[in-house]
Amino acid sequence: MKQKFSPLVNKVLLFIISISVFFSIITTAFQLYGEFKLSEQLLYKNIDHIEKSYVPTISDSLFNLNNEKLLIELNGILKLDHLVYASVYETPDTTQFFLSTGSPQSVWSVKKTFDLFFPKTYNQEKQKLGELTIRISYEKIYKELFQKLFIILFSNIVTIFAISLSIFLFIKNHVTRHLSQIAHYANDLNLNEDKPPLSLHRKKIFFRDEVDELCDSLNGLRLRIRQDIYSLKESQEEMFRMQKLESLGTMMSGITHDFNNIMRSIMSYIELGQSTCAPQSSTYENLENAIIASNRASELIKQILYFCKQDKPNIEIINISEAVMETLSLIHASCPPNIHIDSKIEKNLYINADKSQIIQVLLNLTTNSIHAMKGRSGNLFIELKKNAQNNQAEYVSLDVTDTGHGIPLEIRKKIFDPFFTTKNSEEGTGLGLSVVHGIVTKLQGSIELYSVVNHGAKFTILLPTAAAPIKQNLSPLVSDKTKHATILLIDDEGELGMLTTKTLTRLGYRVIFKSNPSDALTELGKLNSKIDLIITDFTMPTMNGIDLAIQIKKKYPHLPIILSTGIISNSFQKYLNDKIIDDVLQKPYRKNELAKLIDKNLQKFSQNI
Repeated sequence: MKQKFSPLVNKVLLFIISISVFFSIITTAFQLYGEFKLSEQLLYKNIDHIEKSYVPTISDSLFNLNNEKLLIELNGILKLDHLVYASVYETPDTTQFFLSTGSPQSVWSVKKTFDLFFPKTYNQEKQKLGELTIRISYEKIYKELFQKLFIILFSNIVTIFAISLSIFLFIKNHVTRHLSQIAHYANDLNLNEDKPPLSLHRKKIFFRDEVDELCDSLNGLRLRIRQDIYSLKESQEEMFRMQKLESLGTMMSGITHDFNNIMRSIMSYIELGQSTCAPQSSTYENLENAIIASNRASELIKQILYFCKQDKPNIEIINISEAVMETLSLIHASCPPNIHIDSKIEKNLYINADKSQIIQVLLNLTTNSIHAMKGRSGNLFIELKKNAQNNQAEYVSLDVTDTGHGIPLEIRKKIFDPFFTTKNSEEGTGLGLSVVHGIVTKLQGSIELYSVVNHGAKFTILLPTAAAPIKQNLSPLVSDKTKHATILLIDDEGELGMLTTKTLTRLGYRVIFKSNPSDALTELGKLNSKIDLIITDFTMPTMNGIDLAIQIKKKYPHLPIILSTGIISNSFQKYLNDKIIDDVLQKPYRKNELAKLIDKNLQKFSQNI
């Protein structure tokens, strides 16, 4: 239940009034007590005066039985302040009244008795003659104190209340007024609005106080909350983008195997076609370009999976000059006739990268440039050169320049965001530049944009250089030692299996092809000593390639097994470490890759041949 609101200033006022009354009463009580003590001291002085001045003379008058003089002396005592009664009694019969004056029954009075003695000349020893009794009344003292009470109390209340009121006004003006302003600002605060920071309506002073600190803290808190909300929104948007990427990665993982099998079939047919052509003929060159394009189709899937964090790149020293030249041939083949392509490529520049990533980067940048010049004539210039930075480290500079419409300033910070695009849904997904930025960043490089609206744009990529690899002597695809080896090939895709069989046969190997893992195990049981190497597909309906390899290794631990797969994944490394499989052949692959991998494993396990 929400409590009722009570302003702090009212509480302060009530507290000040209460404390003023309390301290006024306490102060008045102390002052009255002081007045009482002063009056009491005066009484004690009168008593001392009576004892020193009146007692001796009264003793003489009593001894001489001078009643007239006694009466005068007793009346003299009553003239002293607050004395209301005096009497003399004769000893030894103290009940016998001798002489008295005043009122013995006065209220608020106390009795004081003095002994009277015979004169010393009469008797050297002190002998009691009688008693002098007096009564001291406090009535007059109390009346005087009562009269002073209201005056003292009133003056104290006025004084303390004046001081308290000054304190109250100071607190109200310097504290509660600003607290109220801070509270109203906080209640009206809308974090979605760009509201100016809180500024207190107070005079500037030399020293800051807690109210200033509170104001600054609120402004700082507001700014931090706005930043946190902005960060939260960015995180939510990033999470949404990552979910989209994850969904894309899951979808691509599902189709990668079938897609790469199809591309493997296409590349096998192309390589078979190349084998019937002269290496220097235009037909051979066209077929080679077709193989390059087929590889790009497969690498595109690989890049999407890599972008979705489903795969890791194969980083090695590559000749970026060759990668750029290879990509240029693809760009020329797909570029519209209204766009003129020019290039300046410095030869034999090396970097640490995945070659397919570099091709992907250049294709994405040139695709964007071509799109920026859509519907009009334009120029596309690609330059690769070595670029020294700060005389400390050398970089390779890759520039892609176009004469398109340029990139407006307001969207330049967003162009590398995933799924950000200015194209319609039929023209792009917004992944191109995001992929480029991700690849360049992971390669310890940088990318810069220089653009003038309606005049074009220039992307400059800087990548660290690497030392050129040591050249190795070329060796034949199949060594004499491993030639004519017998290979057991298992693949549930019959057409792909037959194509691979033809390729292996052309390389000089004897091939036994089985489309079913169970048939392969049966065949291996019959010809175990005649099988030199096994190539098995991973994804098969009755038994996958890993399960098949486990069964084979139990009986034939020294028989090399190559796992062929269209799935792009690093999960096979565990089985390589455990010697369940000896190598992984990624589909789609070229004949040379297949031959080198077979030859490497056959030489490694040459004792089985």
